[in-house]
Amino acid sequence: VAARGGARRTLLETRVFLHRGRRCMATATTFRAARRPYDREAQERQPRQTTRFVGRVQYDGTEYVGWQTQPSGRGVQDVLEARLSSLLGGRVYVAGSGRTDKGVHARDQVFHFETPAQESVGEGGEGGEGGGTRVAHVQLAAALSAADDAAVASVLERVLSGPRSGMPPDVLVRSVCVAPAGFHARDSCVGKRYVYTVEEGIGSPFGARYRWVLGRGRRLDVALMGEAAALLTGRHDFSAFGVRRPDDPRPPTKVMRRLEVRRLPAERDKDDGGDGGGGVVIITAESDRFLYNMMRLLSGTLVQVGLGKLSVAGVGELLAERGRKGRHGSLVVKAPPHGLCLERCFLDYEHGAWPGGGARGAPVEDD
Repeated sequence: VAARGGARRTLLETRVFLHRGRRCMATATTFRAARRPYDREAQERQPRQTTRFVGRVQYDGTEYVGWQTQPSGRGVQDVLEARLSSLLGGRVYVAGSGRTDKGVHARDQVFHFETPAQESVGEGGEGGEGGGTRVAHVQLAAALSAADDAAVASVLERVLSGPRSGMPPDVLVRSVCVAPAGFHARDSCVGKRYVYTVEEGIGSPFGARYRWVLGRGRRLDVALMGEAAALLTGRHDFSAFGVRRPDDPRPPTKVMRRLEVRRLPAERDKDDGGDGGGGVVIITAESDRFLYNMMRLLSGTLVQVGLGKLSVAGVGELLAERGRKGRHGSLVVKAPPHGLCLERCFLDYEHGAWPGGGARGAPVEDD
């Protein structure tokens, strides 16, 4: 980054992705100095000059520093912005429903973006793209010229979800459509579903990227975990199971409409003598909002219950104490990030208001 006369300049990065067995060069320009904390009222006062689109994306978070854009350019947000900017020929900014931590995965992250004020559709010749992609670029240019928003969304979806998407193989855009009036990926998300996966026993390298493997001989009491989860369902102050900055004005009270623990059938390795394998335990949570690290702290604590290190009554005491300074505080354990997946984002125009939740516009916090 070059800085002359105190002026912040553009960071020009060249990234190399291994894309479906071949190397794909992608060049992205990141204007980090232009980013400011999100202010909904300021956004609404500013007239929108171009069309807003909403997308849904899946990603394996193993190789990324998280969702949010970072100076390294290794945020999922960076990857999306780079490709959309390349396709649309101008700087595109992406806003997500919330952040995910380094190593956390997503099956349904929601984001929005707007076409640049001056579109100039790129050539898109990354990684040896074939004739089908060139045709798509011609169609995209025609749709933008005709101001046909539905056609623009259709072409973008087809390109970004296709075999020559120009994206790394661990990021997949599933859909793109024109956003409803007033839509914002964060404010319009009224709730989320997270799933945490735990594997008993020694595990397997084929699932290790997506499961917390407990180790040989370790088994969970799923019935006790379910009893503890039942105490946490409903409207509660979840201060004991989240991280909050002292200056954060947002309330720690959330509406947990679902928190379930279930065991999948055991997966045993035929070569381990029958004593190293185990079952897979799934923790599913649906809430209107999540405190930072809340799902990982809930999951880690429920695992402590399952291992017999924390009682169900102890979980109730933690909830009542609204903090981790009591006698059970040390047993609130943060589960590793790689077992966590953002499974679903519930949007207001699809699902309506969250039962017992706050007013629309209360931000969905990060996990």
